[in-house]
Amino acid sequence: MLSDDETQLTVFLVNRDFDDDCLFSIKLMDMNGFFPVEHIEMSGYNLNLTNGFNSSRVVPLQADVPVMEGKTAEIKLKPLSWNVIRFKKL
Repeated sequence: MLSDDETQLTVFLVNRDFDDDCLFSIKLMDMNGFFPVEHIEMSGYNLNLTNGFNSSRVVPLQADVPVMEGKTAEIKLKPLSWNVIRFKKL
């Protein structure tokens, strides 16, 4: 999703595999000047866990920002994970 002012790009990724990591590449071919600035991840939770009024057991956490080589960002998605990668035009 590209922001209205075209200075930020947000990518949502899901790995639904129960056991294996997934190596994912994002190629920013026509997105000159964009670099990864944030990786938010939810992963590794028991599928039966829930949040309640007094507990937050399932929460997003900051993860390592992807490595950028040229115009390609490489991301390793953990099993059963939901991910948000934010890029910003510098």
